Amino acid sequence: MSCKFLAFDIETAKQIPDDFSDWRKHRPLGICCAATVAGDLGEPKVCHGVNADGRPAASMSATEVGELVKYLREMSEQDARCTLDLAEACESSGRLRWISRRSGSRDMPLQNGWLSVVEALKLPLQDTSWMTNPVTREQLTEWIG
Repeated sequence: MSCKFLAFDIETAKQIPDDFSDWRKHRPLGICCAATVAGDLGEPKVCHGVNADGRPAASMSATEVGELVKYLREMSEQDARCTLDLAEACESSGRLRWISRRSGSRDMPLQNGWLSVVEALKLPLQDTSWMTNPVTREQLTEWIG
């Protein structure tokens, strides 16, 4: 399994107060610029809005953002392939193996294969008392709706 990695960053166009608690209340934020770099390419791809005179704009237009989204979608197809390769390799070996910063090499048997999302959501919550700022299950699955 050979995976490619893509790093991505955006800068929002809207100025937000330093003490804000929920960025969603300030939408739409707009994008003034974005950059991506693929591990196998080396040179970053930089995207920004362009004014009629060709100079960088304060924010990207809807069309420019659409082009950026299309590019990211194409690049993320590799992520999906890598995830599928990992899932299939674990299914084949009957276990998921990883390295944890906290406790080194870890292993989880998959006696009956992968759980469905419904089954996984019924699992007990993990002990996160040792973490500084743990993300809750609700935060991780908020996007599901």
